Amino acid sequence: MINLPKLIAVAIVAGLALPTFAEFHHHPSKQSRANMAVIAKGSPARPEQRPLTRIKIPVNINTATVRILEQVEGISTQQAEAMIAYRDHHGKFKTVQDLAQVQGVGLKQIEQLKKSLAVG
Repeated sequence: MINLPKLIAVAIVAGLALPTFAEFHHHPSKQSRANMAVIAKGSPARPEQRPLTRIKIPVNINTATVRILEQVEGISTQQAEAMIAYRDHHGKFKTVQDLAQVQGVGLKQIEQLKKSLAVG
């Protein structure tokens, strides 16, 4: 049997990044034990520490993930999550201006983002 406290202590001394409880517990179906092992072996544990994926501008707001949307300058993680939740509930956006219906996204912000976002 594995002695978890000892394993954690050894990993910390070795300088390995460990997944947080929330990451492991919140998305167990999305991250297998193998994936968690990769994270534990040295890649940054928290998503905000992982390297960003290069995005192509304009970003299609009807297909983008939270991870992609939050990389667009001017969109926070909370706003990206709200956009996805709105899209999942109401269907695809017909125009970028439809983002005004998303709580936490204002017309002024949409005006600043319109060159970075598109619908498709």
